[in-house]
Amino acid sequence: MNPFAYNNEVTNYQRAVVRFRREPDLIPIGAYMANMKMIADDRVGTAATDCVSYIKYSPRYFETLTVDECVSALLHEVNHKFLNFFPRFERWCPRYKHTHSRRDLLRIFNVAQDYFINYMIKHSWHMPLGDGWMYDPQYNPQNMT
Repeated sequence: MNPFAYNNEVTNYQRAVVRFRREPDLIPIGAYMANMKMIADDRVGTAATDCVSYIKYSPRYFETLTVDECVSALLHEVNHKFLNFFPRFERWCPRYKHTHSRRDLLRIFNVAQDYFINYMIKHSWHMPLGDGWMYDPQYNPQNMT
């Protein structure tokens, strides 16, 4: 029996977090996520991470998501850390610093990684993406690095 089946006070975000502790395919990511502080903050709009120690998420935004979409959103943020966002950015950035500001390069790199992560979530994890998420099937591991 599902312990949350009759409890309407449990949010989809909370149900998603429990799935990271119980579902075999999510447990390794959940263990990785357990080392990150989860910070509820509606100022972030959706979710964000420093790619090291925390994930900020908007409870208001997560209320609009299904449980599967909450799992996808958390997978997305954890994958920024898992894919070594900042070390990879620091290796990539010098190639383009003469044509763009560091701030612009950070935005470009983040958008590119968002597309890649969302492709993985949809095609490797077979999880749904929320409305408006950055996804285009042409940005895939076979075409882009």
